[in-house]
Amino acid sequence: MSKSHTVVVVDAGIAVGIKCKGQEIVEVVKGSQAEKKGIQTGQLVLRISGKETRTSREISLALAAGRKGSIPYPIEVTSDAKEASSVKTKTKTGHHVTTTASSTHSTASTPKVESVSILSSQPRAEDDSKKNENGELTKMEGSDEAAKRAKQGGGSKKQEEEALKRMEEEARQLAEEEAAKKEEERKAKNGKVVLKYNMYAEEFDIVDGSITAETIDNEYALSFVMPNCRIFLSMLEPKVLNAKSGPEKYACFMNEEPQGTFRGMVASEEYFVYAQQDSEQERKDQEEARKRFANAKLEDENGERQEGCSCVEGNPCVNEYVCKNWHSRFAIAKKHGWTG
Repeated sequence: MSKSHTVVVVDAGIAVGIKCKGQEIVEVVKGSQAEKKGIQTGQLVLRISGKETRTSREISLALAAGRKGSIPYPIEVTSDAKEASSVKTKTKTGHHVTTTASSTHSTASTPKVESVSILSSQPRAEDDSKKNENGELTKMEGSDEAAKRAKQGGGSKKQEEEALKRMEEEARQLAEEEAAKKEEERKAKNGKVVLKYNMYAEEFDIVDGSITAETIDNEYALSFVMPNCRIFLSMLEPKVLNAKSGPEKYACFMNEEPQGTFRGMVASEEYFVYAQQDSEQERKDQEEARKRFANAKLEDENGERQEGCSCVEGNPCVNEYVCKNWHSRFAIAKKHGWTG
């Protein structure tokens, strides 16, 4: 098989996506099987499912049959015009007839070209009402045969037009399917997602599959509790994510491009918000907390411990009236060592 000769296998049940003029491919539908398999315009179709194809009608009928089937089938194409012409010229067991202005003679070794009529345009020397000694049709019988072929030719043209219309319809359906697929992808990238942080679960809008850390922070005020913190998103809940560490853990976070803009999100899904405090800020906060509680009066006059806000000790308050920041108690407690 030459380099110009290619055999591709296409799937049954869907359009291949080519248009032909004669054997030549004049159009390859974008996104079709043909394009994905590497078929190109200018190539010539030699065979479909092992059957030789010499006209656009034969190609259309063979493709229609393949689409109605249930198993993949091969298409042989070539960019070598000589190879295609060898398919058009067939050798038969019979005789090749060479027609001249005055005589007709037979050659047993020369292949017959189908486009050449076996009828002579001049009267034969033999009896016109019978076959000659080589079994060839006489002029009278040939006239009936010519009329029959002309009639068949008219029917073939109609069938070819119908086949081309079917191909155009298949291409249109393929284009509609592609457009519907793109619309589904667009809808998946635009809509609402649920972002969970501790006990909170709020809906946020995504556009083109993305949302910014700033948008999340405006709702959850994470940087107010943890200045300079970094926000992450993941589809894994804390119990699962915290069981991981190092690169494996960070690989579970949503992609950011650029940093602070999360990509690849899908509408109607749930994601978990994680906040990582700036290490220097965390050190300062811990030092400030130690100073604050160093001189704090924790006992009453009878020596009993007074009730107060425990969030700064790493335990979320359970009493709203003694908590200094009831709505952010979990975030504050987590900042001071709570792991719950």
